[in-house]
Amino acid sequence: MLTGRPSPNGWEMEKVTDGGGTIWSRPVPGTPLEGVTVRIGAPEAVLVHVIRRFHYEIDELRMSDVVGWRRPGAVRKGLPEGNQASGTAVRIRPGHYPRGVKGGFFPQQEVVIRDIRAELETPGSGAGAPVDALAPKRRKAATSLAHRQRAAA
Repeated sequence: MLTGRPSPNGWEMEKVTDGGGTIWSRPVPGTPLEGVTVRIGAPEAVLVHVIRRFHYEIDELRMSDVVGWRRPGAVRKGLPEGNQASGTAVRIRPGHYPRGVKGGFFPQQEVVIRDIRAELETPGSGAGAPVDALAPKRRKAATSLAHRQRAAA
């Protein structure tokens, strides 16, 4: 089951899912997604939370819109997609939002995406808690993230 090799974020990649390892098909409550294959535990909590917020606050997802775990041989291990082989990353609507392309989201959707990103940078007080994406403290964190992203681009 285990490969003995880490994904780019340090979690060990696994060869199979739903077979005694730590990567399982998990539901995303409140969405039509019957199961997204992710690592159980903390990665599951964070990823399910992100998917659920995307579904409710950005755009409704359909059954085939989210891809979780992928075989280690099907991903480029040195790139972020390699994290899918450890069950610690998902792709929402693969191919719809190509890397580097701008203008794929409406401004209000970008506000929520930045809020989700900022929320995940606050361990212990983020994923799973009710949020107001327009609260001044959250807007300040999301705006700060936007400035860092623009500076890095």
